[in-house]
Amino acid sequence: MKRMRTGMKIVLFAAILVMLFQFAVSAAPVYETPYPTFFYNSDDDAVASKAGYEPIATISGTDLGTAEMSYPTDMYVSPDKELYILDNSNNRILVLNSDYELVREIAFTNNGEPMEIGKPDRAASYSSGIFVDEEEILIADPVQNVVHIFDLEGRLKAQITKPTNSAVIADNFNFIPCKVIKDNAGIIYVLSYNCYQGLLQFDQSYNFIGFYGADSVTATAEVILRQWLQDILPDTASDRLGRDVAVNYLSVDIDSEDFVYAVKYETSIIPDTGQIKKLNPLGNNIFEASDGKAVTFGIRNQYWDDADGFIVSRITDVVYDDLGFITVIDAFQNRVYQYDEETNLMFVFGGANSNQQGNFFNPVAIESIGEDIIVLDGGRNNITVFRRTEFGALFHEGINLINDGMYSESKAIWQEILKNDSMNPLANSGYGKALLDEGNYEEAMYYLKLGDNREDYSVALDSVRSDVMSSIFPVIMVVIILAILAYFIVPRILRKYRKNEYEKKVSKWKYPFHLMAHPINGYTDLKFEKKGSLLVANIILLCFFIVSIIVQQSTGYLFNDNDLESFNIVFTFLASVGIFAFFVVAQWAVSVLMDGEGTFKEIWIFTAYALLPYVLLMIPITLLSNVMTLDQSAFLTMANIIAYAWTGLGILLSTREAHQFSMLKTIVLLFLTVVGMFFVILIIGIVYSMLARLAGFITQIYTELSLR
Repeated sequence: MKRMRTGMKIVLFAAILVMLFQFAVSAAPVYETPYPTFFYNSDDDAVASKAGYEPIATISGTDLGTAEMSYPTDMYVSPDKELYILDNSNNRILVLNSDYELVREIAFTNNGEPMEIGKPDRAASYSSGIFVDEEEILIADPVQNVVHIFDLEGRLKAQITKPTNSAVIADNFNFIPCKVIKDNAGIIYVLSYNCYQGLLQFDQSYNFIGFYGADSVTATAEVILRQWLQDILPDTASDRLGRDVAVNYLSVDIDSEDFVYAVKYETSIIPDTGQIKKLNPLGNNIFEASDGKAVTFGIRNQYWDDADGFIVSRITDVVYDDLGFITVIDAFQNRVYQYDEETNLMFVFGGANSNQQGNFFNPVAIESIGEDIIVLDGGRNNITVFRRTEFGALFHEGINLINDGMYSESKAIWQEILKNDSMNPLANSGYGKALLDEGNYEEAMYYLKLGDNREDYSVALDSVRSDVMSSIFPVIMVVIILAILAYFIVPRILRKYRKNEYEKKVSKWKYPFHLMAHPINGYTDLKFEKKGSLLVANIILLCFFIVSIIVQQSTGYLFNDNDLESFNIVFTFLASVGIFAFFVVAQWAVSVLMDGEGTFKEIWIFTAYALLPYVLLMIPITLLSNVMTLDQSAFLTMANIIAYAWTGLGILLSTREAHQFSMLKTIVLLFLTVVGMFFVILIIGIVYSMLARLAGFITQIYTELSLR
């Protein structure tokens, strides 16, 4: 019996160990990385994701069996898949094969004599770049202001210097080449630091032939204002305003079809969109979002961090990899972002502030070989190799099938991906497209909405709506016929009971509706016959608040840009009733200075009555937005314009009658009211800031005294 109990204890203990082991295995992620991997949802919030790439090696000069690298600045993959690393301070090139083994070292010679390339200062905003093809090695040397052209053994063949005798090159032009590429026709593109005209082009004989792909200045309000001031101010004063010039480039890459990928040099705290341009052979940018705006790369949700300040992105290098995807380096956050050809974000990997594999200190260049992404770390003098995971390979396959229009073939792949990453927007969008392709429209709408794919959602909605309309068409025709009959018959029946305008009595409950149809006479009667009701006005105001909530939360997905999950009823109240009350107070204060006749109560009632068109019209407009497609957005826009214009007209006429002003004086009053609201908000902000600082100062003093 004792032995049996002992045996049972052993079996029980073993079973517990097995269960714990199974739990540990199931709880552990398939791919563990020393940094978070994530994607962005439709609200631009980072959401944890499975890894598409994982670091497999960190390779230094010692690992290659040679001297340590010293300030390597760039690298390039040759057509035969050899990795050329420009080890700048060591004045050499390290050549690695596709297994990341050292094949040879290249030293530079000129007529058989050793030569040195320039060594940029680490603090400089530019560095040397390298390009390799089947015949030669090109190195952009910003220190010696020249592009060196070597053969594959490092022997100098030619040099490209500052172009001369050209009408488009100024005499004071600074030729500071820092990146260089070459297309299939042998045309060389040189990126010169601080050059705003674009890339310099040279032909096969190294003759300058012009500029390529110049960036343009975005016509923001600040730019327009500065240009206007420069036109009207004297030259001595306008020169102090500075000049608006296009942003120069920081890095370039080229694909097999001669599309050039140019990275813009961003210097603002929060970077503008369009950090990367894809230039066709004509130099036109083809990277544009569906709404016509430039595409944003890197982090999407810039925010303030007490330790690091603004968390933003600064893209410093780009590669169009062997798999057909665009991969970029964010040197500010030391992360790698990968996009498909449609600039949809797929994976984010890499990190900073750690010596673990896969984290960087100063990533300066990025390249790809097959399924691998290689990052050159100029701060740690090594390269990190990231290899595509099984999940990443599956994801890439699905993306390629979708981009090739093979939707049904991709369905099983997206199903498998969604089992592991159910909220991934690209996966949901891909699966939704597959469902749309097979005619499963309602289910497709669900997944397309999760994937924030409004274009295809609109197509699916149109199909669903057509099916519904065909089924209820007889009912619709009956309703239309009855409405037509009512339009002709009901007025005849009511005509003998209708009173004339002088006998007509409108109750206080119906009067706001009467105002909508007769705003001019109606507001006059409201003023002199005292037909306004504070109770009715407040009920309209309450309805205005409710409708504001409905509009925010129930507008159709295709036309709703609100974050529905972060709904705050207090904020909505302040944005509707609060602004109304603020407007009334400001108008009353300004009208007192302008000798207006309207009392505070009258302004409140008149303005509330003027909101009724918005209250009544926005409910059907909101309902219609749920069944309208993107092709019909113009009708929805027109309906919104009518609602706002009707309401605005009511506010204008009610203000005029309340104060007995002329139309011009009424417009001036409303303008000063808005200006007054702005300054009051500004003063409140200043007072709040001062009180917050005072509270912080008092808290600090109290803390110091309590510690003593």
